[in-house]
Amino acid sequence: MEVMLAVVILSIGLLGLIGATARALSVVSVSRHYAITRELFERTRVEWPLRTREGRLEGETSGAFDAPVEARWERVIEPVFEGLDEPLYRVRTRIFATDRGREVTEEFTEIRYVPGG
Repeated sequence: MEVMLAVVILSIGLLGLIGATARALSVVSVSRHYAITRELFERTRVEWPLRTREGRLEGETSGAFDAPVEARWERVIEPVFEGLDEPLYRVRTRIFATDRGREVTEEFTEIRYVPGG
């Protein structure tokens, strides 16, 4: 009887360890994905800079990354203060990437000041 009780207690502890290991491995995967999308976000800022037209930032743009990365991006630009001539813009960049066959998305938001706008 004591042996059965010991086996039950050990198996409950083992299940807890397996669950904790699975959560730790998923954190590593999420962290790796975020690091990759952060690097892709920085590439969009360098390779596709913001463009102005008549002193205002253009509204919406999108594109895709070259191989070996299977990812695409889209950028939405909107004024921070609607109806005012303040040159502050909210720039939202979404990175859509594939991680083990499923599409995952990260969104980066920044406030940009465009003088003369």
